[in-house]
Amino acid sequence: MKKNDFEEFEQSTKFQVIKLEEENKGNDRKKQIVDNLTSELERVFKGAKKAVDDTMSSEEAEKVFENAKDKADTLLERTKKALKDFREDDRVQDVITKINDTFDSIVTSISENETVQNVGNKVNDFVNSDSVQDGIHTAKRVTLDLADKAHDGLKNLLGAKDGKE
Repeated sequence: MKKNDFEEFEQSTKFQVIKLEEENKGNDRKKQIVDNLTSELERVFKGAKKAVDDTMSSEEAEKVFENAKDKADTLLERTKKALKDFREDDRVQDVITKINDTFDSIVTSISENETVQNVGNKVNDFVNSDSVQDGIHTAKRVTLDLADKAHDGLKNLLGAKDGKE
């Protein structure tokens, strides 16, 4: 594969990614999959170009371009499959949405119950009491202290293994 052919392939691949972005906009999880593809393709294309710049012979350059093209094709196909699997999962999502709606209606009817509201108010008052808030603050402080000590211990342990201090 010649450099011009590779550049055309790169543009064609980027166009396909743009189409995937358009087809899957509005879904954050699908967008993340396409974003991961974009990052990996950029890495493949940059790596191929750098390898070619470092290479003297055109035969080696063609091998690098072919290898990069194969990797890009594989990434693109895997991503398309993942997005297709997601579309099939959309049917499952419809069922989950219906279950969530039913659950929400049950929660709403329970929360409208006066006894439940009284219990909720008492729990809220308890959680917001000074003694509970002091306990939460103490737990946070102790947790942060513990995390700092664990971090220092790891630094010492890893520094000792590397011969660094």
